[in-house]
Amino acid sequence: MSRPIGNYPGLKGKVALVTGSAKSIGRGIALAFAEQGAAVVIADMNAEAGERTAAEIVRRGGDALFVKADLRRRDELTEAVERAAGHYGQLDVLVNNASVVEPLKPFLEMTFDDWEMVVGGNLFGAFALSQAAARRMAARPEGGSIINILAIQEERPLPNYSAYSTSKGGLAALTRAMAVELSPLGIRVNGIAVGAVYADSVRRNLPPEKYPETDDFEQVPPELDEEARTLIGRLGRPSDVAKAALFLASSDASFITGSILRVDGGRLLFR
Repeated sequence: MSRPIGNYPGLKGKVALVTGSAKSIGRGIALAFAEQGAAVVIADMNAEAGERTAAEIVRRGGDALFVKADLRRRDELTEAVERAAGHYGQLDVLVNNASVVEPLKPFLEMTFDDWEMVVGGNLFGAFALSQAAARRMAARPEGGSIINILAIQEERPLPNYSAYSTSKGGLAALTRAMAVELSPLGIRVNGIAVGAVYADSVRRNLPPEKYPETDDFEQVPPELDEEARTLIGRLGRPSDVAKAALFLASSDASFITGSILRVDGGRLLFR
């Protein structure tokens, strides 16, 4: 992170597994947890970028482990949880950040395979990871915290996003359902609905001359295109989502479960 992000109680010494954390928003979340003293498991399909993020955390004095994980591979998902718990002896936080966004197609052109790739990947991945992680968390008196990264497209669908919007709506429902069933086991489950945050998926839909390809999504271009406008007056940064995740995982949020926090700069209300 480029600047201090404050203190979030109870995270030092914890172990957090963050999916899709090789780059972009997931990377920001992973770096933030490491800054708070948590050991971080970088779970991602991109081994090169994932190892690079883990090495960056270690270089900054933190503790990190990379594991390869594809949302559509149950064996890799359960192995990621087992490696995390086996390596560190515990697992306290799971952040289901990784998402399948593409293919983006008009509804009438979407095939069953397209639908299964997006909806199946996003919902199955979160289900499989959460179930494996919850079993580990339930075995410890401290319980744990599961955070699902959602999207405002659940409430405001965009053209060509029918599968993605549906998958995030399903994940919101799963968030609440898991909260009901896992709360007796000491496991809190919450969601963060993200919108208008500078990341690869957003950058690709904006003018390339203003929003060139970058690895540093904390550096938001000063001029906002119309598609990027928010009530706050800027695009969000990965650190904005990371702070929300830190809060929900911390002891400050010990009375919060089954909630969905919107982090979109007021984009959903912008007209």
